[in-house]
Amino acid sequence: MIRRTDKRTVSPEATAADAIVDRVTAEVARLAQPPAADGWLDPAYAVAFRMLIQAFEAGGVPLRSAAVRGEILVAILPSADWLAPCIDVWENVFLPRDVETACTESEFADSPLSPRPVFIAVSSEPTERDRKNRGRTFAEAVENGSLIIGLSHDQSHLPWDLTAAASHSLRVGLLDLVGLAEVASHLCGGTAKVALTEVQATQVTPHLLRLAKRPGTTTDEFLERLAALIQAKVLEQREVPEEKPTSGPSPRAAPTLDRLHGMAEAVAWGESLKRDLAAYRAGEIGWDRVDRGCLLSGPPGCGKTTFARALAASCGVRLVLGSYAMWLATGTGHQGDLLLAMRKTFSEARKLAPSIVFIDEIDSFPDRATVSHRYKEWEQQIVNALLAEIDGVEKVEGVVLVGACNFPDKLDPALVRAGRLDRHVRIGLPDAAGLALILREHLGGDAPDADLGRAALLLLGSTGADCESIVRGARRRARSAGRAMAPSDLFEEILCADGRTPSDLYVAAVHEAGHAAAAVENGYELRGVTIRARGRAGGGASVQVASRLLSAEDLERRLVFLLAGRAAEEIMFGRPSSGAGGGPDSDLARATVMAAAAITDFALEAGRLAWTGAPAAADLSKLFQRQPHVAKTVEEKLALAYQKALDVARSHRTGIKALAQALVERGALNGSEAMSLLRAQPAHGVAEAPGTSRAPHWLLPLPPKSLFRASQFAQEATDD
Repeated sequence: MIRRTDKRTVSPEATAADAIVDRVTAEVARLAQPPAADGWLDPAYAVAFRMLIQAFEAGGVPLRSAAVRGEILVAILPSADWLAPCIDVWENVFLPRDVETACTESEFADSPLSPRPVFIAVSSEPTERDRKNRGRTFAEAVENGSLIIGLSHDQSHLPWDLTAAASHSLRVGLLDLVGLAEVASHLCGGTAKVALTEVQATQVTPHLLRLAKRPGTTTDEFLERLAALIQAKVLEQREVPEEKPTSGPSPRAAPTLDRLHGMAEAVAWGESLKRDLAAYRAGEIGWDRVDRGCLLSGPPGCGKTTFARALAASCGVRLVLGSYAMWLATGTGHQGDLLLAMRKTFSEARKLAPSIVFIDEIDSFPDRATVSHRYKEWEQQIVNALLAEIDGVEKVEGVVLVGACNFPDKLDPALVRAGRLDRHVRIGLPDAAGLALILREHLGGDAPDADLGRAALLLLGSTGADCESIVRGARRRARSAGRAMAPSDLFEEILCADGRTPSDLYVAAVHEAGHAAAAVENGYELRGVTIRARGRAGGGASVQVASRLLSAEDLERRLVFLLAGRAAEEIMFGRPSSGAGGGPDSDLARATVMAAAAITDFALEAGRLAWTGAPAAADLSKLFQRQPHVAKTVEEKLALAYQKALDVARSHRTGIKALAQALVERGALNGSEAMSLLRAQPAHGVAEAPGTSRAPHWLLPLPPKSLFRASQFAQEATDD
């Protein structure tokens, strides 16, 4: 089972790594014999040792890796109870004897032979301060080449950098019935005739093991006492049932490509890379045929980092993490420290090939052509160094480069030229179908009867991270009530943040119904409508646009769609609210930017061919000051589109009212439901029935601005 290498080495690190195999072999032999009559062996220690050995074997991790300088190991335990026994095993057996082993998150020292090992052991969810301290400890340990060991029952409690950069990640499972019986025999002597049930084996804890082992206890007495203690513990906890995961770790903790939803283009590219890497390893294709450079872009929280981890796990390769912030934090802020840290990351990727280098937030590196501050030369040298390192790994077989950013337009063009990050995959916000699948992944077996379709509609405009937070809150509600999670917990958590008055909700519903009416009028496929508040957003209307390319007519239709919410408010209430404005993501901002882009970027204005730049919301004021004719033309385009939006709202007035009332009652409707309500009502401005009352103006407080994920026109118009 355990073999010592015969290869001769001379370095202290290799000698220590070989010595660990001898110590583990000796410990296996010692634990296979009953303790002396006057001796005592901690049963929790014996079980933890076997659990760790089992994890090494199951993961195919060489035991020498437990002592090699520079290794980063992560062990995810069955529960927080096993943290202390597993630390004892690491300190007594796995760590080199010539290195001090008193390891904490805050203490760090060097040894004459090799850097001191560093434990980052976490038993509870850390505070933000804890996360920063552990991240700082990890960065110092990486800089010093230390052996780093992360232990926790929840991978999300460990520093993300540690788990992403881990050389080996072990899933430490509980022992099965045979393993427990063998340990009991070694602890007490004799062959076990009594056996626990499979359910009882999953409930064994270090505390119960120590309570069951008394001096002179036989093997059967030990197991019988352990079973009785487990039964007593179960009876004690029956009134407040313990929450147990029903489908393994969350997608964030153990991501694979098949568990990612709402990012079809990215997953398709990942599956293609997985097939190519398998063919390359089998010698069927050369490295020159592997697509080995990709840029991921999308809004915060959409899953870019999770995708990189899933990609590495699914392809069976190492993930090497780097970022501007991570490299800068490894030293004192001196340029030389940053460049050295960057060089180490790419050097590690070359040594670990096949591997994936993931550069997060790559838009932190500036475009050299636009840097104008006094540190221009410093920043240009950093970008030059990054390009040189990318070129270095591009020439090495087995290294795939993946970058991630929020703002791809800000990247230096040299980063995305052919041979570097030349493939661009956009990850947008998931649609309703994707959100439903993401919710089910995070729910596991909880709330199996929940209507996730309706929940997803309520969450339109949310990210995968938002879904995880919602599920976590729903489980917290169930725990507080002392019961299993119910579908009502999920919906209460989704709706809990909405403190708007009934009149606010009705204004938001009319606004979203106006967008839906414009979508139907324009022939767009309506996916769903919601009035759930999310951040500064007061609702959302999701549509599918047939083409990303724009003609002048397409531009006008999209402007009408963007302005139809405000138009519906004006038609229904006599005047609009501020819901269409409020920020760079608002309806008015998007419409203004798009109208300006038609002139300066797309050349869709008759008689204009000059390209003068792609406008952004933050730059509109300067643009209009420098080019007054653009400002005038934009205002004319918006005015014309708004008049058409008012016409749409008038002709669908009764349908908008019916849809708005349904939204207030249900919170969200899918596309077919919304379109049925709109089409079922008479069009062309039919008068309202006698006695129908509108909310008076003084009952219409200004609602939060609306967010329309389907109208991300800047991306749609510039993709091709």
